[in-house]
Amino acid sequence: MKAKRLKKIVSMLVFLILLLAFFFYPVNRYVEKPGGIVDLSTLVKINNHKDKEKGSFSLTYVTFQQASCYQLLRAHFEPYWDVMSYEQVLGGSTNQESYDFLQNYYFENAQQMAVYNAFKAANEKATIQFNGLYVLDFVDGSKAKKQLKVGDIITHVNGQKLENSLTLFQVLKNEKPGNQLKLTVKRGNKTLTMDITLMRDAQNQAKLGIIIGSAIDLKTSQKVAFDAEGFGGPSAGLMFTLEIYEQLTKENIRHGQKIAGTGTMDELGNVGQIGGIDKKIVSADKAGVELFFVPKDQQKEDDNEKIAKKVAKQIHTKMKIVPVATFNEALTYLKNQK
Repeated sequence: MKAKRLKKIVSMLVFLILLLAFFFYPVNRYVEKPGGIVDLSTLVKINNHKDKEKGSFSLTYVTFQQASCYQLLRAHFEPYWDVMSYEQVLGGSTNQESYDFLQNYYFENAQQMAVYNAFKAANEKATIQFNGLYVLDFVDGSKAKKQLKVGDIITHVNGQKLENSLTLFQVLKNEKPGNQLKLTVKRGNKTLTMDITLMRDAQNQAKLGIIIGSAIDLKTSQKVAFDAEGFGGPSAGLMFTLEIYEQLTKENIRHGQKIAGTGTMDELGNVGQIGGIDKKIVSADKAGVELFFVPKDQQKEDDNEKIAKKVAKQIHTKMKIVPVATFNEALTYLKNQK
């Protein structure tokens, strides 16, 4: 009798463990799904003053989560959930360190470009100082990986100061694969020099074998403070720009509306394509957003506008989808509203 009872208890414990594992034990897959929105007035302040105008500008985000067996099964039935491998989550980055640095770099750059464009549009002073080129990651087979590190800033090539990203490409045009470039690099507080052997690209041209991004400082006539720890990537650029412009001018361009959107921002105010647009539309709709700015499709491979309109139709949202190619287009649209 005792053995029978013990067997029953063990069976129940095994079942409970398996059940818990099914729902909670992480497997080697990830789920990307709709996330939410964040009111940017809680993340940005100018001269320590909070945005008190009616309405809101919000960024939208997607959620990445290491999946359990239950979540993998559920993902097959949820229309806006995608199952991804670890490599897909990294998005081409060589490792987690490179991915994290890249996401932080993109997010910081989005803030800088937002400040620059908003200040210019508001006739406030903003100047960009170019400091060199960040090493963001390495391509497969890169020989530079042995000497350079992610986060290094290249300041000189063959003794020539880098004035912008074009300087490097102009130097590379005159080099051949196998040649060596002498780089001057800032690594933390140290300045290093090193010789890097050039690779051969698909067009038989010389290349360093690194992914680069501009290292800049931004000087403005008013102090802008961001409190946005935990976010990453470039997609909040447009919405940051609109929020900063509103705080600078107090023109009430929102007209009391709950507005969200997405899109990268460059130095010229262009709005670029982003990932996860379907999930961001769903997130914004659930949050009660009234108007959503989406990057306009301009190139053959662009699809943000098309997907956004398709998903909006699928979920029967009342939210208005507004495609824009530039910050100025978004600003003009809002100013023309009654």
